[in-house]
Amino acid sequence: FLFDSPALQKSIWKFWYNFAARLDAKAGDLRFMNFGYVPDHGRMSILDLEPADEKHRSCIQMYYHTIGEQELAGQDVLEVGCGRGGGAASLMKYARPRSLRAMDLSPQAVRLNREAFNIPALTFHQGDAERIPFSDSTFDAVINVESSHCYPRLQRFFSEVARVLKPGGKLSVWVYELPPRGYLLSDYLRLFTTRLPYPVLFVLGSLLTLCYAPLLWVPRGRPRIQAWLYAFRLPWHVGWNWRRHS
Repeated sequence: FLFDSPALQKSIWKFWYNFAARLDAKAGDLRFMNFGYVPDHGRMSILDLEPADEKHRSCIQMYYHTIGEQELAGQDVLEVGCGRGGGAASLMKYARPRSLRAMDLSPQAVRLNREAFNIPALTFHQGDAERIPFSDSTFDAVINVESSHCYPRLQRFFSEVARVLKPGGKLSVWVYELPPRGYLLSDYLRLFTTRLPYPVLFVLGSLLTLCYAPLLWVPRGRPRIQAWLYAFRLPWHVGWNWRRHS
């Protein structure tokens, strides 16, 4: 039951993402950590991007899929769990908020972002999602993309969001569809998969699906033999879907 301690869990996540940030600093232009979004209806794009941003299309689209039709222009926005900062930078370019404050638990990630981005009205801050370091009623919108799995006391995060939002403000959040044991392994694998060509990802993803399935935390009442079928339902495990890591 030691790992049920929220303080220990948070310390582990902080250590892990500091370590990942140090590795990513050596990788060059690695500005996104989300899995990306590609529409199901056959179109690859949901917004127009500048040519230089096309290589990050699926990751940028994840942000716009998350916020939906919410208008951010002229608003004060907070991103909780900003990772490598690419999402915040793309929102400044295409959504044009009045200001955007991006925070992350990892001080190493925040340092990298401050060095990488020099965009007016975009600032990076180190902070805890369960103790957001901003005053009450500060923001028109809060965005949280693939980060809430790191919060051991999720209700505190939602309470903090409600506190810092202005009346009528909105939270846009996107979460993993993974069982608890999958999070750490997923983030560990991403350190390597972001550097692999797609054909290698396809084979590796398919093989790991079969090998990893028996270790999954299968929902209560589901026979263990169905673990393989359950694994194939998870979006990042399927071989053809691993292109989102690249």
